[in-house]
Amino acid sequence: MLITDICLDSEMQETIFYDDPLLRHSLYIVEYDHYMRDKIPWHWHNELELIYIASGACIYSTSRKEYHLHAGDAIYLNPGTLHALDPIKENTVSYANLFDRTFLTGADGSYFDLNYVAPVFRQTATEAVPIYHADKGCARILDLIRQTIVLCREEPPFFAMSLRNVLSEIWMYLYQSIQASQNPRASRQMEANDVRVKQMLLYIMEHYQAKISISNLAGFVNISERECYRLFQQQLR
Repeated sequence: MLITDICLDSEMQETIFYDDPLLRHSLYIVEYDHYMRDKIPWHWHNELELIYIASGACIYSTSRKEYHLHAGDAIYLNPGTLHALDPIKENTVSYANLFDRTFLTGADGSYFDLNYVAPVFRQTATEAVPIYHADKGCARILDLIRQTIVLCREEPPFFAMSLRNVLSEIWMYLYQSIQASQNPRASRQMEANDVRVKQMLLYIMEHYQAKISISNLAGFVNISERECYRLFQQQLR
């Protein structure tokens, strides 16, 4: 599915469109030289995202970090994470697997969901997992990601089953990477900070025509002005 713009609601949540609502998976292709905006703005969604940079380069930002991705790199994004993408070279093209968790698990609350998907979602301290082609240990996972693109574009017989199998193998890699870096205490604090930043961004969007002060923002989420400055510098730079 070639994308020239994204659909955001008043809370910055993106609506993901599926070619087949029963499948609940889409491959979004973005050719940034023909994209309607200069960049993909801050937004979030509940779907899993696995994005691959086919050409060019970009800065992929989350609320805590910037990732410089070049052709051949990829990145996984945990659901609910604020993120934005800014192409920094001409002819930048990305392919994004966007899919509901049930595409892997079959149903919410299933064995696969509770044991293999939900534990990753709970690691809110991990917003994203970059996958760099310069890292030789990532060669297999990047090859699998490229396989998903071929499957979606060619749609051979049983392509949906093949796609789920490939994404499941990718998920095993992501699961191990995220679980190895878990820190429950840091995860709880980061989750609280994420909620505050989202609330403040929504406040700005709803009151952009008025004069907004730091005290307004800090008071809205019940934090100090100093903490407000720190969150914006740390989370959104």
